[in-house]
Amino acid sequence: MQCLKSFNPYSANKLTHNRYQRFYTKLPHFTSFTDSPIIARSKRVVSTKNSLMPRYGMFPFCHQMRIRQGQSPIALSAKKSQRLLDPVPFRAHFKRIDVTVHVRTTWATEPAILTIDFPKDACTFSLAERHYTVQEFHIHRPSEHTLNKHHFPLEGHLVGIDDQGEYMVIAVFIDSGTERHGFLDTVVEEYTKGNSMITGFDPYALFPTAPQCFFYHGSLTRSRCSKDDYIMTGVDWVVFSQPIIMLQQSIDFISQLMPSNNRSLQGTDGRDVFLGDLAGEHD
Repeated sequence: MQCLKSFNPYSANKLTHNRYQRFYTKLPHFTSFTDSPIIARSKRVVSTKNSLMPRYGMFPFCHQMRIRQGQSPIALSAKKSQRLLDPVPFRAHFKRIDVTVHVRTTWATEPAILTIDFPKDACTFSLAERHYTVQEFHIHRPSEHTLNKHHFPLEGHLVGIDDQGEYMVIAVFIDSGTERHGFLDTVVEEYTKGNSMITGFDPYALFPTAPQCFFYHGSLTRSRCSKDDYIMTGVDWVVFSQPIIMLQQSIDFISQLMPSNNRSLQGTDGRDVFLGDLAGEHD
């Protein structure tokens, strides 16, 4: 395992920036920009068929602009990751809020997904000097990423977006056990009673106690395309290595609410995956 003293993937200079392109230069472990496997994110196949635009509207990453590499999810392994010696600074500006829970199907090609909507601008977080506003927390079944070739029953994604429209997803594995999770098990209990509004929710409860995380650059895992099509890249991922625990009966209920909705594993395509700790603060 290669060790790096420090790494900040978000402070590098950008050559190009828009919703569909994101490139970094001067990464500490590459001698030049062209040596970096991140350049793979620029490899696109562009269709000039005008008929695609009315069909796909604001989602040209479906067919008009297909991303061939840099996709998510991926298989995670501590042995194959580069170890960060210094923690990555993380600060959560969370407060107790009221959230809405529902099972959503945004597009006809997308399986149903259990989603917890956050009030607009209610919660923010910053990681390595980049600032994000939390949009939602949703759950996939089974887990999309694997850890040491192991799928967990569920995987939750806390989705944040910055002021330039770029995403960061904080992912957490969810496993079954005898311990009751204060929030997620409450969500299930209230939903079974027909209640979709959860009051007094602290988003920090979604994070495990251990700060160890995987860091890598990938893509969204959901789109109006088929779930195995190529999806928009430019997404920073933080995946906790320690799962959170909820009761088996709650996992069984979620399994009844929605079918399997995870995306298949994608290739790493030469991307670096880093393993380190979050140095977290909580307001």
